[in-house]
Amino acid sequence: MGDNNLKVIQADQFYNQITDLSPYQFQLLAQGDSWFSMSTANIPASSNMLLNMTFTKMAVAIDCAYPGRTLKQMAELPKIADWRQSPYFRGLLFGPREQWWSALLLSGGGNDMIDALQVLPGDEHSTTLCVDRLLRMPDEWGAQSDVTKYIMEDGWMKFVQYLISHYCAIDQARLASKYNKDVPIITHLYDYATPRNSGAGLGVGPWLYKAVQSYHIPVEDWKALSTEFMRRLAGVICALDKNPPQQASTLPPPPIAITPLDNFHVVWTLGTLSPADTTDTGPTQDWYNEIHPTKAGYQELANLMVPVIESVCNSRHALANNLLTMSTKAAPARNLLRKTTAAKRKVA
Repeated sequence: MGDNNLKVIQADQFYNQITDLSPYQFQLLAQGDSWFSMSTANIPASSNMLLNMTFTKMAVAIDCAYPGRTLKQMAELPKIADWRQSPYFRGLLFGPREQWWSALLLSGGGNDMIDALQVLPGDEHSTTLCVDRLLRMPDEWGAQSDVTKYIMEDGWMKFVQYLISHYCAIDQARLASKYNKDVPIITHLYDYATPRNSGAGLGVGPWLYKAVQSYHIPVEDWKALSTEFMRRLAGVICALDKNPPQQASTLPPPPIAITPLDNFHVVWTLGTLSPADTTDTGPTQDWYNEIHPTKAGYQELANLMVPVIESVCNSRHALANNLLTMSTKAAPARNLLRKTTAAKRKVA
């Protein structure tokens, strides 16, 4: 077995032309945010997790991801007014260009939380998310001795409900498919991003930095507060996996009961990268900017995802081959039954 870099084809290039995927043993459909697309306006320096995946078999991913895309935008039908939505994902999963996929790779939830953290008092339902705010102003801070005193728990509960509704919408899109009702969904957690004044360029970002500044969070609590939210988000995502990573038991439990999804697999990535400091304004060892890893960072994350993807895809292929073998063996018996039934009708 050799090393095979994942072939990544953009969905808009693939959708309207005939591309032969038969040489690839693993045929993957990817949907997500910048961790599967582009991390910075500096194109030569940009990377993502998909571009750093290497498999033991030939693999291709049709990439529907786009920077800044939220789970809500991934789950809903495209709207002309929302340029971050596109028809390709649904068209490839259960629409005109549907085919049998080895797995669905998903990178989502991070932008939803970042957007929700930036919702200010009075703006709760004027945003595209239509969620309550997650942070408290200084005159609302609780009496707790840790960073939970800054968190609006009611807002967090409603945000979790919002997240789950859109994960379930993606699951419903899978169930609408002819060939992919049981296609595995493989997703990752994020990692501990540090609020800092480091954007992606061209006026994009920073993100967490804006939130902690707007809510006047003391700088000494920035990292701990971001860590708390990243762990809470991870707890929600892991709750959707019937067999979550072992480390999930250390996460804060979601505030509501969550029913796991069928064939939903979570890859543990928390704590993989070396965190930046709040004073860092440029690239660090593992982080290119506030919320996007460097190429080396993405490589570390990709190395965690690939074994899970290979294992899940091999199981799906084995099951499909077994069903095909059983169907082939049963064909002669079905033909004999048809002939016998036809003969009996003639005698009658």
